[in-house]
Formats: sequence, structure tokens, C-alpha cells
Amino acid sequence: MSGRLTHWVAAGVMAVVGVIAAAGPAQAADTPKPDPRTAGRVAFGLQPATRGTIDGRPAYRYGVTPGARLTDQVAVRNLSTTPVTFQVYATDAVNSANGDFGLLARATRPRDVGRWFTVGGRGFDGSVRVAARGTVVLPLLLRVPADAQPGDHTGGVIVSLATASKAKDGANVILDQRVAARVFVRVSGPQRPGLTVNPVRADYRGTWNPLGRGRSTITYTVTNTGNINLGGRQRVVVRGLLGSGQPSAAIVDLGLLLPGGSAEVTTVVAKTLPLIRERAEVSVIPLVQVGDQVSGLRTYTGTATFWAVPWTSLASLLLLGLVTGSLSRRARRCRRPPAPPVDTDRPVVVGERRARRLGVSATLAVAALVSGATAAHAADTPYADTAATGGITLCDGAGRPVTAGGISTALAASVVGGGAAQAPYDGETGAAGLFAFQPRRGALPGEWSGQGLTALSRFTDKAHPAVEILPRDATLQTFLNGYPALWDGLVQLRIYLRAAGAPTNTSAYSATSLRVSGDRWVQVGPAAGDVCGAGTATSVVRLLGLPTTAPAKTAPRATARPTSAPTSATPTDTASAGAAVTRTPSPPATTSTASPTADAGSVAVTAASPARQVSSSGGGNRWPVVVAVALLLAVSGFLLRRKRGARDSS
Repeated sequence: MSGRLTHWVAAGVMAVVGVIAAAGPAQAADTPKPDPRTAGRVAFGLQPATRGTIDGRPAYRYGVTPGARLTDQVAVRNLSTTPVTFQVYATDAVNSANGDFGLLARATRPRDVGRWFTVGGRGFDGSVRVAARGTVVLPLLLRVPADAQPGDHTGGVIVSLATASKAKDGANVILDQRVAARVFVRVSGPQRPGLTVNPVRADYRGTWNPLGRGRSTITYTVTNTGNINLGGRQRVVVRGLLGSGQPSAAIVDLGLLLPGGSAEVTTVVAKTLPLIRERAEVSVIPLVQVGDQVSGLRTYTGTATFWAVPWTSLASLLLLGLVTGSLSRRARRCRRPPAPPVDTDRPVVVGERRARRLGVSATLAVAALVSGATAAHAADTPYADTAATGGITLCDGAGRPVTAGGISTALAASVVGGGAAQAPYDGETGAAGLFAFQPRRGALPGEWSGQGLTALSRFTDKAHPAVEILPRDATLQTFLNGYPALWDGLVQLRIYLRAAGAPTNTSAYSATSLRVSGDRWVQVGPAAGDVCGAGTATSVVRLLGLPTTAPAKTAPRATARPTSAPTSATPTDTASAGAAVTRTPSPPATTSTASPTADAGSVAVTAASPARQVSSSGGGNRWPVVVAVALLLAVSGFLLRRKRGARDSS
């Protein structure tokens, strides 16, 4: 996916925070009583386990046949300093209206894979008490129905904690903190991958500049009509009567769409040439999770036509025609000989001078419009990142700016952005992460490949979001191993913001560029200024008390690359009842707390086929220059004919 967020969710763990406010001051009978020792300060996690020990899986992933039975384990961790009672249960996954991955509320009864799981064994009432700094491992039992439908069934195993407190206005507030490990179950049988792009709606808004471009807004819905989980690499192009294509602004890849799930997408072509009748073309290339083997994939498309009439340009041409006609009539009147022979030359000279002045003024106006249009086109390069709202300053441990370094060591101790955090990312749940991207010629910045370099960090200065870089975080060398610097040795850094209940903000971010030469890098992009002392940044890894240095031995990272071939899972678990069951290995997990530091909507994906690159600088803006030059030649010809007529009449 563009801006792949798999590094933020290395554990594949999701944090969901829900707040319920009661109108009355009295507590209901089933409302948990406030616990001042734990309210707002409890950190906990949930991870897959094997033989009573936490393993390195970030999610549960099984390949089964109908009627299969499988046993597994889940570890519930209490990272706080007091004993806490948690609720543990399984449920189904769903897609929100914008395609984000989510899990059903506890009050909603699961109908799919959530019903197949039994947590805790016989006699388990759904609650478990965990000692301070302790871990409890519970058994899991998966029973696949004999009539289970082939394809993907997705859900999650959740540990939750509900705490009560008082709001400032005296109302009762219940904070439901949930941490989940995803569950992916693929039932054997025919695979039917499929996406639809429908309906596609387009709207054009013009500009007052007669040689300018308007703005087209394209909205469409992508729906997973098959039985396999799919993502999607999106591309939107607007084509006019001349056939030139204008790509839209950067569009991030679609997240994981479950069978039956959908996502509504809105994108903008900010500089649409008004060529009367336009056509918006939407194409979606399916993306599959790393390790999946899916056949029958193809590119899915949708189109819509709309009107883009250049009313301002037509009005300008009409006005210029009226001015030219007036000049022509005035010139003809001036060429008529006057009755008194004494005054023969005077009317002709006066009329000729006036016509010449008007003609020169019109010529200069057209030339100014032509030069303005040419200058605007020269500044409209296809390589500018219009989503960047500020630069990035790299800082060392002493708070001094860093502008160069080695690719095999940490870039810096922290990075600080120049773009202020906007709501809701400027609240208490706001967090930031550092990403690296691979610039490519002929591709928009939103189509560049990239990956996360750090975990999320909580920052204190909302005007300058910052990210802490730990020794355990990925180096520039790690990124270059998967994404070489193909364009003049350039690598782009971005700071993405995240907040509870909101998607990752990939439409506005702080960014800068590095140039790599050999084993060294130099910052060549914009910095945020002298901001190394602006607030502090603390990594979630440090907040959880996890090791800040690189682990001695880790499983290989599953990297999403647009042209890589899917890898297959090799380890196999034994299954009862003669059913085939496979489990895909994954990178080591990191415990997630009930905070917005984990991203529920990101999925490691690989493209089924490479995306076609189209440059954003087409020849579609030549027609205003051609029209202006033609008008200039017409006015010049009129003046020459007028001069010859005046000479002949004299």
C-alpha cells in the first residue's frame, strides 16, 4: 500500500476506544464503579501464544477445511502496577463506510468466525484477573462448521477493560478500552476474487482565469464482491476531447476490504482543462496480503462523463471579437474621404492613430495572457508534492540539527515537522510516525512506494509534531534494501499523524528529501527551521517499557512491494478431525496499549500486477496558447491591411 503502515502495527494489534456518557448523575446497576487506581492509567496487551509462551505472531492466520478443529492460545498481559480484571472474547470484523478495518461492538452478536471460537475453555465466564505486571495464557478452540463457505473469514480476539469516571459537568463516563489480535481464516474451496467500481460521479468547477484550469471532484465506491480479502491500488485520470490524460491528486491504496465490504473514495483533479466534455476513468489493481496465493486477479475499472465548459474563456473570446469588430468599423469610417478637400488628411490620420493604439493594446493584452499561461505551465511541474505542509528538521540527542549521516545507523535522535497538527490529530490521542518513500519519475507522490521507519510517538508541541527514533527502529539502509533510490539518489521522509477514531492523515504532512551517495546521506529538502527544542516526543515502545534496542534475533519483516511475487507459508500445524490446517508465520509482535498508537486499518499487501505510470504533465494545456497566438496573428493582419488601405486612400 502507498504509505504502508505495517511498521506501526508490527504486532497486528488494534486499539479501539469508546466513550459512553450518561445524562443523569446516578450510575446504572450494570455500570462499573470508578477505580481511582486504574482509571485512565491501565496499560495492557494481547498476543498469540504457543505452549504457554508468547510467540512472534502478530495475528492468527489459518487455512482450514470445513469441519476442522484447531487449538491455540492467547496471552493477556497486564502492564500496570495493580491487578486488573479483563474481559476476553472473539467477534467478527467489518469495514466502515470509508473502508477502515474494525471489529463489532461487544453488544453485537457475531455471525461468522467470531462464533467459531471458544475462549478460555469450559466454564470460562469471559473475565480473567491478571496480577500486576503479570501474564495469563488462555486456550482457544476453533470449530469450523461443516457447511462453512469457501473463502476468507476475518475477525479478532479482543481483551477489553471498562472503567468509569466523572466528567467535568458531573456526568458518568465509561471508557471502554479494547486491544485485539486479528484472525484470518481461509476455508478451502473455490476462490472468487472480485471488485466493482460503481457508481462513479464527477463534478467540475471552473475558474475566473480565461487561460486557467478548473477543479474536478470524482467520487466512487469500491466493493469486494468476491470471497477473498483484497486491497486496491487506485488511479483516477480525467480525459478530454483531445485525449490527453490528467491524473488526480495522490490517492492512497485501499485498505483491506472484507468480502461484502466497501469503501467510498473522493479524489480531486486540481487542474482540469475545460475541454467541454470530459471522461473520468477509475482503475483499481487488486492487492493481496503478503503470503496469499490468489489467482484470477485483474484490473477493475469504472467511468463517468461530465461537462467542463470554459465559460470564462468563451466570454473572453466574445469580448475580443467585439473589440476587433469595433476597430474594423472605425477603420472603415476613417478611410472614407471627407467632403471638404482641405481636411482630407486629418480624419484619416486621427482614425489611424486611434485604431493603431487600440490594436497595440489588444496585442499587448494577448501577449500578456500568453506569457502568463506559459509561465504558469512552466511552474506546474509533475514532481512537486502538493500534500507537504512543511519541512522536517532532524535532531541529535543534544538538540542540534543534523543534515548528514550514514545510512546504516539511526538517522537522528528525533525528527520535528514544520506543519502544525490539525484536529483531531492535535488532541490528547494524537501521535506521529516517520515514513520513508521512494520517488519515481513519471509517478505522483501518492503513488510512490514506502514503509514506516519508527513506531508511533506522543508529542507535546502541536505546532511541531515530532517523532522519537530509537536504536531498534529501521535504518535508511533497511529501507534502501527494499526500495533503492532510483531517482538521483533521492529518498523522501514524511511525518504521518494518527488519532483515536480517525484515519491516518496521509493528505497533509511534513516532508523533506535526502540524497544518498554510497553509504552516506545528505538532506537536500526543506527543513522545519530551528525547532529541535520545540516540545518532546516519546515513542510508544518506551511508554510500554519495551526494549529500545534492536532485538538479538527477529523473524524477517514482510515487506509490501508493488511488483513482488507472493510468498507461501511453509510451517504446518497438526489438526484434529482430519482437517487440513496451515498457519502463516509473521514478524515478531509488539504489545499494544489501549491508545491510538496502533493502526487498525493497515494491512501488508503486495500488488497483483504493476501499475501503469502516467506523467501528470500532458499536452492538454497547449490549446490556450494556440488560440492566443492565432488571435495575435489576426490582430496583426488587420493592422497591416488597415495601413495599406490608408496609404491607398491617400
